[in-house]
Amino acid sequence: MATQISGDTGVSQIQDNTVTSTKIVDGSVANQDFLVADWTFTHGTTGSQRLSTGLIIKWGAVSATAGGQAVTFASAFPTACYAVFLTSNGTGTYYQTHASAVSTSGFTATSPSGTLAMFWFAIGK
Repeated sequence: MATQISGDTGVSQIQDNTVTSTKIVDGSVANQDFLVADWTFTHGTTGSQRLSTGLIIKWGAVSATAGGQAVTFASAFPTACYAVFLTSNGTGTYYQTHASAVSTSGFTATSPSGTLAMFWFAIGK
């Protein structure tokens, strides 16, 4: 049995663990199938979520140092890491921090002074 959902972007049908999205693009019907199994995730303090579009979100925690602390993703982004965001975890002194050497497999978290416990968030595909 199929479940049909209608909305502004078209019609989606869910059947046999596949979502088929149908919409009109430049006057033509465009269908795109997404397997529900492709929406993989790992949740926790460190985790990731793959969206049906292929976009991947990863997050975690690190103690950044003035010399830089390497962060390696549990699994690399298949194509690219578009951006990494860092923020203090709310304890200690606040410093301006940054991510450098960003790649599909990880990045380096740097604090300008001392060690700073931080949360990070990365987006890629």
